[in-house]
Amino acid sequence: MRKARQRTLYCTPVEKATIQAAAAKLGDPVSRFVIASGLRNAAAPGQGPVGEALVLTGGEQRALVEGVERLMALDAALREPLPGIGVTALEALAFVHRRLAVETDRAPPSGPDGSGPPGSLFDRSGPAGGRR
Repeated sequence: MRKARQRTLYCTPVEKATIQAAAAKLGDPVSRFVIASGLRNAAAPGQGPVGEALVLTGGEQRALVEGVERLMALDAALREPLPGIGVTALEALAFVHRRLAVETDRAPPSGPDGSGPPGSLFDRSGPAGGRR
C-alpha cells in the first residue's frame, strides 16, 4: 500500500467552518469527509456506490455495529453451559417452552380472568388465592 500524501486546500473561513460542521455531523474527520465528498461529486450519478451518498450517517453506522456486537454477545451467552447443570440457556428455554406447551394442552378451559387451574404455570392467583 502506498503512503498517504498531504494535500493543501484553500477555502474561506466560512467554507472551512461549513466543512468542519458537516464532517462533525457525520462523525468523520475533516479529511475523510473532504475525500468522500470529492469522490461522490466526481462520479457520474448511477455509476456505482462511489457517486451515491451513504444512507446511514457515521454515527448511525457505529450504532448499528454496536447493536450487532450486543446481539453476538447475547447469542454467545445463550450458547454457554449454565454453571452446575451442564445445559445451555437456550436448552433451558426450549425445555420451558415444551413444558408450557404440554401444560397448555392439558389445562382445562381457563376461567373468566384468563387464569389456569390452581398451582399450574398459568395460575394468576397469589399464595392465599388473591390477585398478585
